[in-house]
Amino acid sequence: MVQLLSALRIHHLVAILAAYVLSFLAPVQAQRTYLFVGTYTEGRPDHGVFVYSFDEGTGALELVAHGEDLTNPSFLTVSPDGGTLYACTESKMAGLGSVTALAFDSVKGELRLLNKQPSGGENPVHITVDPSGRWVVNTNYTEASLSVFPVQADGSLGERAQQLRFKEGSLALQGRQDAAHLHAAVLGPDNKYLYVTDLGGDRIRVFHFDPEAALPLLAADSLTIRTAPGSGPRHLAFHPNGHTAYCIEELGGTIAVYNVDQGRLSLLERLPAYAKRPAVGNSADIHITADGRFLYASNRGPGENSLSIHRVDPTTGRLTLVGHEPTSGDQPRNFTLDPSDRFLLVANLASNEIVVFRRDPATGLLKKQGSTKVLRPSCLSMRRYDQ
Repeated sequence: MVQLLSALRIHHLVAILAAYVLSFLAPVQAQRTYLFVGTYTEGRPDHGVFVYSFDEGTGALELVAHGEDLTNPSFLTVSPDGGTLYACTESKMAGLGSVTALAFDSVKGELRLLNKQPSGGENPVHITVDPSGRWVVNTNYTEASLSVFPVQADGSLGERAQQLRFKEGSLALQGRQDAAHLHAAVLGPDNKYLYVTDLGGDRIRVFHFDPEAALPLLAADSLTIRTAPGSGPRHLAFHPNGHTAYCIEELGGTIAVYNVDQGRLSLLERLPAYAKRPAVGNSADIHITADGRFLYASNRGPGENSLSIHRVDPTTGRLTLVGHEPTSGDQPRNFTLDPSDRFLLVANLASNEIVVFRRDPATGLLKKQGSTKVLRPSCLSMRRYDQ
């Protein structure tokens, strides 16, 4: 019996050792990171969407694919499984815009049109897909409305299932806030609430979101908040801990910091995004690092094209200004962080280029690494794929 137990122990140890050795001999799964670029095509059908392979070691970009016959795909996002791009199309044009689905093969690096649907309003500017991959929500700016589309099995868009319209502006800034203008719709970390920034109405509108329902959005008017008059909330980013939200306010040129509790936003602080605050701001985009330690915001002219860099207090979520980095171009409309958080990429719309900055993870500071020419880039999104 003793000999049998000893033999079993030896066999068990040999099996463990063999598994340990094989784990080192097994091939490492290759990964590839892509940058997806949405652009303005001057109102004419063109490539519109560009896909670049991104080197996470050097920050180098290599073009691998582009769209065909797309008009002003100004904003795009990637599905949770990475297999589909959804883009706002026919943006900034007279008449109704559209939303477009494009299949992406990450192994072959190929982009293919699936279909498009009417956006339900003029000038679609933002699109999001919920984490379950069942629903796509787009915001229409000029005719302020939300449109909700079901996602089909192949990633294409079904007919619009729900639409909500808004009219009332805040009137704080004549000519910009005479009516509601929805700019972004962002799902909260728990996927239970949708937050919609209304630049024209100086509001952040809140909706209950239920991906299982036939009509997934239900207004939560008691949770909707008014922002500072003339602030013009534009985009929203949530801290990875889910307890703090950061809103870039376009017209105010400011960042509003909110505590988040069961869908309710409570203002913690509001601070300048610009180095030199203009009479009317033109701030654009906002993102936070995956580790939650730094927040960045983009500011377009007048007189300043910059990224503001802020350190995030890990306890309170409040911000401390680190500094401002020029974007080395004109009109930084949108930017993104790569999956490693070692790089930050900026779309300088008016100077027709994407600028790559290397990040210092300890200080948050940026140093220009390189640039790539792209005609009128307006939106950047990144994803890492297993190959």
